[in-house]
Amino acid sequence: MKRPLLLFVALVCSVLRASAEEPVVRVQIVHTVPRIVLIPQGVWEIEDATRAVLSPGQALTISVSNDHVVLESTGAVLFDDSLLVLESLEASGQMKILSVPYGIGWWWEGRQDRFYEGTLRMRAMPDGNLSVVVQLPLEQYLGGVVPYEIGTDAPLEALKAQTVAARSETVVALRDGRYHGPDFDLCADVECQVYAGVAQRTPEVKRAIRETRSLVLTANGQPVGGYYASTCGGFTENVENIWPERSGPEPYWHAHPDADTVVAGSLSDEPTLRAWLASNPIANCNPAMHPGLPASSAGYWRWSVVTPGDSLTAWVNVKAPVGRVLRVDSLVRGASGRILKASFVGERGRYRVQNQLAFRQIWSPPLRSSCVVIDTNAAGDFILHGAGWGHGVGMCQMGAIGMAQEKKSFRDILRFYFPTIELQPAY
Repeated sequence: MKRPLLLFVALVCSVLRASAEEPVVRVQIVHTVPRIVLIPQGVWEIEDATRAVLSPGQALTISVSNDHVVLESTGAVLFDDSLLVLESLEASGQMKILSVPYGIGWWWEGRQDRFYEGTLRMRAMPDGNLSVVVQLPLEQYLGGVVPYEIGTDAPLEALKAQTVAARSETVVALRDGRYHGPDFDLCADVECQVYAGVAQRTPEVKRAIRETRSLVLTANGQPVGGYYASTCGGFTENVENIWPERSGPEPYWHAHPDADTVVAGSLSDEPTLRAWLASNPIANCNPAMHPGLPASSAGYWRWSVVTPGDSLTAWVNVKAPVGRVLRVDSLVRGASGRILKASFVGERGRYRVQNQLAFRQIWSPPLRSSCVVIDTNAAGDFILHGAGWGHGVGMCQMGAIGMAQEKKSFRDILRFYFPTIELQPAY
């Protein structure tokens, strides 16, 4: 009788997991400026004792003053307290926020007017800047992630694969508190996932979210992170080489060629890597084999950078006084050829970096990837030849587009990039 009882308990637990309520996500969308301007698109309300109504098109200034959030309109103060909460009185109400900072610290850094749904919560931060947090249901949140992560022109099945991966990342982040702060669960930039509001939420994006509702990647019945990056460059990377603190080796995050093919030799061996970079390997993200990929993919697949010696010397000496940089030694490479540890050798010493991101960020702007080989010329320039854009773990977004163009389903795509996973509802 024990076995039927165990099966019943497992069935009940499965049903309970699947019937759990959709989570609410809190996303910090502003944190580096002390002042913003809002324009309600519809009727909004201040959630305090006054219940003051904010009219459509009414320009509002939010600023920090003496640890308070101050809301003003045409010179009149409408709110002055520690926490400002704004709520739409319409189901589809949006709030336009002018000049939202994005890409902070990266070469695409800039500002953009953006539209948001959900509840807005604003506090003063200890550094004097304003924290703006959007609170909304997870499925609604995905509408502001998917188009900005993979693009609105991606085929439907690639959009679906991106949706499941992003949903999985979100569910695991909520469970583990991986990115959380004092009053938010996630940031809105690449350190977490890009969340940029609703301006690019197309009918196809809505369909991808609707038709995969609640589905996440699981292993042993538990959600696992749906890691992804723009372009693997032909070979994905082991998770433990990128985030050793997050996971040991796992079969659903292991390095493999971006196609059903075999690479002769190991890309962690530099001579093999050089030959592979100079070749035209079969890969889902190779634009020569998938001409329907976005035009920009050619510059992500393979790229070259020439860095003047004086520039590299200046960047490295900000970190350590090594003098003129003479060479760059790759000390450890991952399975995809990505540099994991490197030494910048100077006339007066060495500076070592201990991970791929730190290596990329020596350059200004940062390198697209650490899958790179480096030479020098007679002028003292450093000549880099590289592959890919991003860390390389999990799903290759350009590869997902290439597979979708070959009529592969989102399930095929996810099982290719996350071997051994199952797809299960999270709520």
